[in-house]
Amino acid sequence: MQFTTNARYPIPGQMAPMVEQFDWKLTPLGPISDWPSPLFSTVRLVLRSPLPMVLLWGHDGVMIYNDAYSEFAGFRHPGLLGSKVREGWPEVSDFNDNVLRVCLAGGTLSYQDQELTLHRNGKPEQVWLNLDYSPVCDEAGQPAGVLACVVETTKRVKAERMLALESGRFREMFRQAPGFMAMLRSPEHIFEVVNDSYLQLVGHRSDLIGKPIRQALPEMEGQRYLELLDAVYRTGEPFRGEAMPVLLQRRVEGATEQMFVDFVYQPIRDGAGQVSGIFVEGYDVTQRVHAEAALRTSQERFRKALTISTVGVLFFEIGGRVTDANDAFLAMTGFTRADLEAGALRWDKMTPPEFMPASQKCIEELTTQGHSTPYEKEYVRKDGTRVWFLFAARMLNETEAVEFAIDISERRAAEDRQKLLARELNHRVKNLFAVASGMVSLSARNARSPQDMAASLQGRLNALARASDIIQPKSGAAEEDPERVATLEKLVWAIVRPYLEHGPPGSMSSITVSGPDVALGPNAITGLALFLHETATNAAKYGALSWVEGRLRVEWRSTGSAVHLTWIESEGPEVKGPPSVSGFGSVLAKRSIAGTLGGAVDYDWKPEGLRVDVILPMERLSY
Repeated sequence: MQFTTNARYPIPGQMAPMVEQFDWKLTPLGPISDWPSPLFSTVRLVLRSPLPMVLLWGHDGVMIYNDAYSEFAGFRHPGLLGSKVREGWPEVSDFNDNVLRVCLAGGTLSYQDQELTLHRNGKPEQVWLNLDYSPVCDEAGQPAGVLACVVETTKRVKAERMLALESGRFREMFRQAPGFMAMLRSPEHIFEVVNDSYLQLVGHRSDLIGKPIRQALPEMEGQRYLELLDAVYRTGEPFRGEAMPVLLQRRVEGATEQMFVDFVYQPIRDGAGQVSGIFVEGYDVTQRVHAEAALRTSQERFRKALTISTVGVLFFEIGGRVTDANDAFLAMTGFTRADLEAGALRWDKMTPPEFMPASQKCIEELTTQGHSTPYEKEYVRKDGTRVWFLFAARMLNETEAVEFAIDISERRAAEDRQKLLARELNHRVKNLFAVASGMVSLSARNARSPQDMAASLQGRLNALARASDIIQPKSGAAEEDPERVATLEKLVWAIVRPYLEHGPPGSMSSITVSGPDVALGPNAITGLALFLHETATNAAKYGALSWVEGRLRVEWRSTGSAVHLTWIESEGPEVKGPPSVSGFGSVLAKRSIAGTLGGAVDYDWKPEGLRVDVILPMERLSY
């Protein structure tokens, strides 16, 4: 059996000779001479078809296809010929398995614009196909193969989707256009299409479509706009208006509001050249008109105000709104001129609640005396931070005043720092007296003689002095003496040594210090020493160090990224629980760990003694 020269009706094209010359003995089909009549007839049908067709024969779906299908197959041709369909198209093997399963059971399948990903040209390619599958029966009338007609629709699908996308884009562009747009038809100017900006312009009306403009916007009567529409429809001549005022009732039961618009009425003509509608397009320029008016007013105001760049100047209404300000004030508060023009600046909103009484007193002075006594208060900046100002204000007219502001934040911060340092110094002196008093009492209870007491007390006071020196290190000390570069062990001993009974470090069991070498930088020394000092002071006042039998264990370990330090007290007075009020020293201790060192501290008030767990980031200990 032949398909080309020896056949009665030879088949043109490249695939007929390729099928004849293929070594089919290597496939489950065997040589062509042994092919059953239905297979041979179907192959002739496939090879003659101008449509892309492929025959999948047998349960393995051995592939025989025509010229049109070879073009569809791309670089996979001619390797597909005689291959099993699962192996020929592995990326869609599940899909083809289902085709063989259904059609070899006698069923048919049809897909329209089926989306598949095929590797036809060496890379994944998204394609769309019309696919029709029918069973081919053998001589016994049983399904033995599947005839597939494959028509690629990728170009059409992409074109349709692109058209739909473009149409959708145009609709969205129309809807979201910043300018207002509307399409009116017929001499009655019936709304056909409107966009979001047009609805925003006219306010509460959302059911304009299908209504004549006189019915939809009755307040337009007597404002010339309807007459202009009639003239454009009648004459076919467009009309353009700039900054024209219009009164619109933008709320259901509200009064009309004056708006200003730039717009054009453009006539639309039908196929016969007759005007059939009007396209309305324009912009709401109300803010621009108001801004221009405000600018003229502002220029007049600023001629009356100081222009010194370091002094902030703001104009405000007694009710709260800041109507204008110079660049210096905006820079001080972090707002922009756009924020100002948008109405985002109000002195009452920028004033923290605790300063409202002073502000109200200023307003009272302004309205009664025409000027205010200079006063200091904070304003909340745009980013939420606060800035201190020294203010003085004067009335400009019955409802508006001008205020001059000087930034005094640095001065106030310096005063706050001085207060904090004074408070800390006071607390530090009290602690030193308390510790010294405890040392005297402890030494007196255990001294064998006055000389013994004096020696013991002198040693403790010297250790306390060394610890105090670590808490407040002298400038340049580390550079002058490398031995002063502290480790964690040295720092801990410097703090707790005053509470040892006697002897070298570690000789007594009352205090135990252990852990690996950890170097400390100057900032870490200050923060950690303050924490240890405060914790030891509290232990000497209320905890294990306040009793002769008391025990303290300080130990730490390193995980590479952090140091875990544990302070454990025992054998001291019974702990009743955490204090009801945290003292200034406790607050400073916690701030030293969390603020200075970026760590965390946890207190566990066990009945047998306080346990404190501290986590210190390793990278912060070197600062």
